[in-house]
Amino acid sequence: LILATAGVTLYVYFHTGSMHDTVHNFLLGSRYHYARMAQAVITVLWFQLFVCRLRQKINWYMNQWGDDVADTSDVKKLENERFSAPAQPSEVDESVLSYEATISQRRRGVFLSTVGTFLFILFTLFCVTCIFSVGAALDRSGKSWGFSTAGYAVSVQIKVLKYVWDYLSLKFVDLELHQYAANFNSSRALKTFLFSAINAFAAFFYVAFTMQFTEGCPATYPDGCWGYLCHEMVIIFATYVIFTLYDIVVPYGMLRYRIHKENVERKKTAVPGEATEFTMSFLESQAKMDDYGGAEQIEDYCQIVMPLAFVLMFGITLPFCSILSLLCFGLQLRADAFKLTRATKRPFPSRCTTEERGGALGVWMVVLQMLTYMATVTNCALIVFNLEPFKDWNLTDQLVVFYSAIVVAIVLQIAIHNIIPEVSADVALARRRHERQRHVIATLAHKCRGQVGNIVGSQVADIRQKMKAAMQPVELRGSHHIELTTVPKLDSTGPYSQYFILPE
Repeated sequence: LILATAGVTLYVYFHTGSMHDTVHNFLLGSRYHYARMAQAVITVLWFQLFVCRLRQKINWYMNQWGDDVADTSDVKKLENERFSAPAQPSEVDESVLSYEATISQRRRGVFLSTVGTFLFILFTLFCVTCIFSVGAALDRSGKSWGFSTAGYAVSVQIKVLKYVWDYLSLKFVDLELHQYAANFNSSRALKTFLFSAINAFAAFFYVAFTMQFTEGCPATYPDGCWGYLCHEMVIIFATYVIFTLYDIVVPYGMLRYRIHKENVERKKTAVPGEATEFTMSFLESQAKMDDYGGAEQIEDYCQIVMPLAFVLMFGITLPFCSILSLLCFGLQLRADAFKLTRATKRPFPSRCTTEERGGALGVWMVVLQMLTYMATVTNCALIVFNLEPFKDWNLTDQLVVFYSAIVVAIVLQIAIHNIIPEVSADVALARRRHERQRHVIATLAHKCRGQVGNIVGSQVADIRQKMKAAMQPVELRGSHHIELTTVPKLDSTGPYSQYFILPE
C-alpha cells in the first residue's frame, strides 16, 4: 500500500507540478478525486489478495507442523476457569451426572449476552453523538476550538469505553456457559471486535456522512468535514502509537515493582550477616510476571486489526496513513516480542487446527473477511457521497452509483477468492504424500504385528526396502522437505514405534 500511495502521489505531483499543492490538496486535502478513487480500488483489491495469500501461508505452516490432520491427541482441552454449572443429569445418559450446561441454558445465555452487547453499543453511539453535539454547540458560539476538543474527547472516549467493555465482556460471555477456554475466548474476541469497530468507527461515520446534515461541517477546517476526518485520522494513529508504548512499559514496570517489593521484604526478614542482595531464579521471576491469556491475546490482535481497519476504510482521507500504520505495526511487533519474552508468563500452549471456525486463525480470519466487505462499502460511500463529481448529483443517482459500485467490487472479491485456492498446489501435494506415507506405514505395521523379534533373513531386507520406499517421496518443489517425524504417532513413544525395531 505504501508503494501504491507513493505511485498515486507521484502521479498527482507530475500532474500539478507543485509539491505544495500535492501535499495540501491531496495528502492533507480533498482534491484530486480520481487519484483517491484509484487508491480506494487498489486498497480493496490488495486486501482481498492479502487475505487469500494469508490463508495459503497458514495452511503451509500447518502442513509443515503436522497440524492439518485430525487431532488424535489424548490431551484434554483447556477448561474455562470461569465456567460454573451445577451437577445435573447428562442429556446423553440421564443416569450420569454431568457438569455441562444444557442446550436451553446455553441458548438463553447467548440471547442475554447478545442483548447486553447490543445495549452497550447503543450507549457508545449515544456518547459519540453527545460529544459532537457539544463540540458543534461550542463552535456555533464562537469557540473555534470546539470541534478540535471534540476530536480529542472522542479519542479518550474510545479508550475509556474500551476498559469498561473489558469488564462487561467477561460478564456477558460468562452467561453463554462455555466449558472450554478456546470457545470462551473465540466468543469474547468476536464481540470485542464488533464493539471496538463501532466504538472507533462511529465518530468517523458520523463526521463523513451525518455531520453536514445536522450540526454542519466545522468552518475551522479548510475542507470542511473531509479536513476534519484527516485531523481525526492523525489523532487516532498517534493514540495507537502511545498505547503501544504503554503496552511495553506497564507489564515491565509491574514486574520490576514486584521484584523490588520482594527484595525489600527479604531485607526486612534477613538475619544479620546475610547478604542483602538477592537474585531470583527463572521460575521465581516467572511467578512475579503478569499472566498472558485469552484477554491479553485478544487485546494484541485488536492492536493490529484496528489500525489496519482504519487504513482500509478511511485510508483515502489520509493517503499516507499506510506509513503511520506501518509504524504502529512495527512498534506493536516489538512490544509483543518484549512482553512475551520479558514481562509476562509463558502462555499455556494450545493446538490450532484447520477444523476450527475460520481455520488456524480462528475467529480472527472471520474478522479479516468481514473487513474486506466493510472496506468495500465504506470506500464506495466516501467516493459517492463526498467526492466530485458524485457529491453534487441528486440522491437517486448517488444511490444507483453506490449500489452498482458495491456489486461490482463484491463480484471481483468473490472471483479472487474462488480463483486463488486456500491450499496451494505444493501443500496439496504434500498432504497427498503424507497420506500415502501414513497408509504405507500403517499397512506395514499391521503385517509386522506379532512378528517382532522373529524377523530374520530376507524378511528384514524386504521390510527395510518397503520402509525406504515409503520414505522416498519427501522432496517438494523448491526447498521444502517432509520428515516422517511430522506423521502423527510415529515418534519414539507412538504406538507404531515397536514394529520398526529390527535386528541388526
